[in-house]
Amino acid sequence: MTEALIGAALVLLEHVARNASVSRAYSLSTHLINTLTLLACLTLTAWWSTERPAPKAATAAPLSRGRAVWMAAVSLASVAVLGVSGAIAALGDTLFPVSTLAAALAQDLHPAANIFLRLRLFHPLIAAAVGAWLLFYAVSSASRRPDVAGRAWKLVALLAAQIVAGVVNLLLLAPVWMQLVHLLLADLFWITLVLLSASMLAAVTDHPQ
Repeated sequence: MTEALIGAALVLLEHVARNASVSRAYSLSTHLINTLTLLACLTLTAWWSTERPAPKAATAAPLSRGRAVWMAAVSLASVAVLGVSGAIAALGDTLFPVSTLAAALAQDLHPAANIFLRLRLFHPLIAAAVGAWLLFYAVSSASRRPDVAGRAWKLVALLAAQIVAGVVNLLLLAPVWMQLVHLLLADLFWITLVLLSASMLAAVTDHPQ
């Protein structure tokens, strides 16, 4: 319901098409966070509706409940922040198209550049930081819980695919079709991260240390 209401609000407030106002960034960010929440709920509902094997405590390294919670929370929150920065970067690409990469960089560094262009520069930096953390989270999860290793390595594979897609998107100057591929990979990455986080938390809950 909230997804539909936010979508309707975007249209009614005219935060669409060529609207380059700052308020559009807030609307877009709210819409993205709500979409990620909806996707997480759908993912967990599907997962919880299936028969899941119990975690193999005998082969798992100790992991405190507190650590499992904050590591999962940081991972999910960091990807949400990355998603918001990506949405703003994509908006800048759509509103202010250029013909060369050099022109795009000059556009971003111009003193009078639109806020979306100035924020666009931060997306690759945020992606690098978040990617490094998620690589650590995936490797740590795989080493501590062999029963979720498959999911952790899928996350690493999707992380690599996203990095490649991001670089290609940048080099091609963000055509719509490439933005859609980038978004699809982002959704698959989010689903995998939600499942990995839930698996790690379930393992600790079912077998408290």
